[in-house]
Amino acid sequence: MPGVKCYLGDITKDKKPKTGDMNDLVIMSVIIGTPKSMFDSNPVLRNNRIEYARHYGYNYCEMQDETIALHSRAPQWDKVPLLARMVGHYNYVVLMDGDMLLGNTCVSFRHLIGSMGNADILLSEDLDFAPTPINTGVAIFKSGAFTKTMFSEEIHDKSLVNGLRHMWPFEQGAFVRFSQRFPNQFCRPDPGRFEEANVETNHFHWAEPGPQCKVIVHSLGPHFQQFFAQWQKGAMFVHFTGPNIDQGNKYGQQANALQSDSRMCHAGDPACHCDADYGR
Repeated sequence: MPGVKCYLGDITKDKKPKTGDMNDLVIMSVIIGTPKSMFDSNPVLRNNRIEYARHYGYNYCEMQDETIALHSRAPQWDKVPLLARMVGHYNYVVLMDGDMLLGNTCVSFRHLIGSMGNADILLSEDLDFAPTPINTGVAIFKSGAFTKTMFSEEIHDKSLVNGLRHMWPFEQGAFVRFSQRFPNQFCRPDPGRFEEANVETNHFHWAEPGPQCKVIVHSLGPHFQQFFAQWQKGAMFVHFTGPNIDQGNKYGQQANALQSDSRMCHAGDPACHCDADYGR
């Protein structure tokens, strides 16, 4: 695929890969400009994703140039055409922003997917003061009609244009607008399926869990996504954004965290008690 580099295998041409195959699931990141140069000069950042994907039998790919980008829109939209193309080649596509890392590699994506029930998408909430209540820094997308329709509408909607902030009408805001059009399909997690599902950080009133739910909006917390200033041991995703971040050197902070921070949890590391506390 133009502009996309995969590190653990070629993009499959099989439209129906089998569960357990590498092509069942792919982890995707958009690494263009500063993120690419920092990933190239700090291999530990890329290796965090590659080692996790290899451990669980997934693929890992990066969008490294704007060949397939929406050139009439701001760079924050680059992930949308990428996702729209990749869902046709994998059963599940996991999106991770470049300024994130896997803090807890004891949890598999298959564990999270098994908790999604009939939903097609798993998103995360954002901080209370954020412009939108959804944060798309990490998300899981099932290849299906609902996901493809959402991406198609975001790509072809002429009212979605450039903006100056990471809010309306960038892709996070487009997800919020979609939730306003179909409010019953954006749901809070089922407490019986997800840890910390009863914690709502930004008090946005998502629908109750149910068979109509197509998008689960997970609360921030140690078992899913946390921002760097809040980072606790056991958090699966750590997002290097928000307060207390040196924006000019956040990739350096990522690299330092990966190399030396005791809060990192690695599969097989007895000090992290993966099997007992964090393993799934």
